[in-house]
Amino acid sequence: MTVNAVVGAIKHARRVISEWEEAARHLEGIQWREDQTRYAIIDPILRALGWKTEEPKQCHPEYFTGSGGRVDYALFRDLDLATIIEKGMLDPDIIIEAKALERSLTDTHLNELQKYAQEGYYPMTEGLAVLTNGARWQIYEVEADGSLPQHPKECLDIEQEGVRRCAEKLHQLLGRDKAR
Repeated sequence: MTVNAVVGAIKHARRVISEWEEAARHLEGIQWREDQTRYAIIDPILRALGWKTEEPKQCHPEYFTGSGGRVDYALFRDLDLATIIEKGMLDPDIIIEAKALERSLTDTHLNELQKYAQEGYYPMTEGLAVLTNGARWQIYEVEADGSLPQHPKECLDIEQEGVRRCAEKLHQLLGRDKAR
């Protein structure tokens, strides 16, 4: 996919976020849920990045890590039966932990992402781990032991930063053709 497709997805996300914030000002007690964030913001961005979210060979939603948890997305660049047989495991290129749009991304959420990367049936030894609430994206490069560095490789705020810059960074780091 092209950077322009990602620009379009970010513009769409900004519109959704803006409309939600306007509605929330008028409807007391209304809360945005994680599944809404995934469906309305994250999935369109992933599709613009070239990931077919409906294709099990590329995207596993609610991916069981084996550590008793489920990471929201596990993305695979080249998953096929021969790869599974050869490697004897499923090794995602990217994992993504999503939170509801209105939630701040905290150390607790980062620890959860760390657990998914490091303690699963198949701990990651490379690739990227992402923590996002749809508006803010923290992207970490997984280290050889499955741990995450103290600081993310990239932090993006698609509400506040330039659309083109965010699109280029997301495309560079998370584009399906760029993975691993």
